[in-house]
Amino acid sequence: MNVRRIFKVLGYVLIVEAIFMLFPLIVSLIYKEFVNVKAFGISIGVLLVFGFILANIPLKRKNFFLKEGLAVAGLSWIVISLFGAIPFMISGAIPNFIDAFFETVSGFTTTGASVISNVEGVSKGILFWRALTHFMGGMGILVFLLAFLPNSDSNSIHIYSAESTGTKASKVASKLKNATLYLYLIYIGLTILESVLLCFDMPVFDAICHALSTAGTGGFSTFNNSIAGQSAYVQVVITVFMFIFGINFSLYYLLLFGKAKEVFKSEELRVFVIIVIVAILGVTIPLLSVYENFGKAFRYGAFQVLSLISTTGFFSAEFTVWPSLCLGILFIVMFIGSMGGSTGGGIKVSRVCIAYKMAIRDFKKTIRPNKVSLIKFDGRVIEEGEERGVRVFIILYFIILLISTLLLSVFGGNIETNLTSSLSMLSNVGPAFGEIGFSGYYGLLPAPSKIILCFDMLIGRLEILPILVMIAPSAWRFK
Repeated sequence: MNVRRIFKVLGYVLIVEAIFMLFPLIVSLIYKEFVNVKAFGISIGVLLVFGFILANIPLKRKNFFLKEGLAVAGLSWIVISLFGAIPFMISGAIPNFIDAFFETVSGFTTTGASVISNVEGVSKGILFWRALTHFMGGMGILVFLLAFLPNSDSNSIHIYSAESTGTKASKVASKLKNATLYLYLIYIGLTILESVLLCFDMPVFDAICHALSTAGTGGFSTFNNSIAGQSAYVQVVITVFMFIFGINFSLYYLLLFGKAKEVFKSEELRVFVIIVIVAILGVTIPLLSVYENFGKAFRYGAFQVLSLISTTGFFSAEFTVWPSLCLGILFIVMFIGSMGGSTGGGIKVSRVCIAYKMAIRDFKKTIRPNKVSLIKFDGRVIEEGEERGVRVFIILYFIILLISTLLLSVFGGNIETNLTSSLSMLSNVGPAFGEIGFSGYYGLLPAPSKIILCFDMLIGRLEILPILVMIAPSAWRFK
């Protein structure tokens, strides 16, 4: 393991976090929140000191393989969460370290679970920092490094593969430097567009914060009732953008370069759209008994389906009291999640499709054992290694879900609360059922439960392997 190079990358990560922290510092100055100015000023200073020390570590060798990429991804997200918690504590917004760490992990992993009961009583600078952590975590801070760092090299593919989501690195990886730059510019452009559209019926500050949260499919709101008290226009705009940010960003890259035919050939996109349509209709029909007309039932149903399948976590209504069929559908889409290569979480549509095809093939083999059947997805044959990766991921996902649920049960709570909380954290959704409820407020949980859920959020966002590699002693041995 090339430890020196890992620490060097961590140094750059801390410097990038310090640069991003300048924005909430500016917001705090604008609103004359001088306690926050102090909090962010100290935090930036600490980040720069540690960042420059690590970034200037001399290298003995430049070798950087996949295991280093996985380790640096896992360490980076823990480190930025630890340092990102400092402003919460210094400002007094969240004085308790475990609570501040939970809030920051939830922000960077784009989960949107919160320990703050009265969001509207929190200062603007802190609210902006919460929303910005979603934006940073959505596309990934390491992807940002690859896009804007001058000296990224061919080894960067290992970092990209470790942080990107889905079954396989995107087609754009062949021109990684330019591709990541374009992906980030598309990401920023869509966020600005949503901000502008929301400004037509929402204060500018709130519009920007909600756009940042939607872009990262996070769900931190500046309102106690999330989107529930907002106009139909605001709800529709956010619904549309939750769908947009749930799509693989490499498809937008292809669109940008006039390859629309390749976009529409995407099997994952077609399946994602079908799942969304079926889920919305499945939720809307039972809601006709709750709301007075189809339009209102459709609007609320579409919002909540897109919120949970994109793993954003906003809510426009108290959906936990909806008919059981609605809750069942919402529970299922929390598992599935968005497309690979999007800013959303979950198992991912691509893995669900491949797992389904593997199950069908294996069933057919029981009838005709000698028949050779290849699995194709998105126009290509799925290799044995990728099949194994999908199988291992899904098995580990459910093992971690069960272990997490059991561990939470040790510290209290009923099975519904513990199971849906674990699922929500692993899929980076935020809201849960049971005692947690649709608001995603986790402040009443005991400290050990919050630590378990922090682990779930990190392992869910990084899709298991980076965290496992980071804690595996054998991975750190030198050969």
